[in-house]
Amino acid sequence: EYLDELDPLCEKMGSSNTVVKTPEGKLIGYNTDGSGFYRSLLEEGDVKPDQCVFFCFGGGGAGRAMCSVLAYHGARKIYITDKFEQCAKELVDDINKNFAPVAEFVPYGDYSKIAACDVVLNASGIGMGKTIGQTPVPKEYLGKGQLCFDACYNPARTQFLMDAEEKGCKVLNGLGMSLYQGAAQIELWTGKKAPVEKMRAELMDI
Repeated sequence: EYLDELDPLCEKMGSSNTVVKTPEGKLIGYNTDGSGFYRSLLEEGDVKPDQCVFFCFGGGGAGRAMCSVLAYHGARKIYITDKFEQCAKELVDDINKNFAPVAEFVPYGDYSKIAACDVVLNASGIGMGKTIGQTPVPKEYLGKGQLCFDACYNPARTQFLMDAEEKGCKVLNGLGMSLYQGAAQIELWTGKKAPVEKMRAELMDI
């Protein structure tokens, strides 16, 4: 509400994490979390969103960015659940209204839709901080051939990802999402190409 203009994706998403001030003094909003996640999914996960069905745990800030960018790029279906069910319902409504009617609310604790999904996303924060060792989904609901993505990158391998590996899933953590969203910010602010590999090396050192 405080910005003069919004990037088209940012406007539909209803959330901005990056503001660029133009030489004329205008404030333009972007959301690089979405674009960073999307680049990581394509380049590191080898996922084609328009051919996939997704299941997302978490309808907060990260979940909104991730699910919105998937809908923006033609995801076939996105199931969304959250411990705070109203949060997930609002995100589903926003996606269906602003992007395409591809999102569906799933009550928290209902894992029945996961088997039909190509990609399972954890944007809930479960598995980091005080919840290290916990996972949003019992591992018996995960299946070989699925990609499991966790927006968390500290720890690098959450319980969710370790369970997924045990079940034969491909796994990807949130380091690439963090890296690419930061690179996108640098490029928006400076107009210069970000040194992505140097940034990756620094992130790994940290």
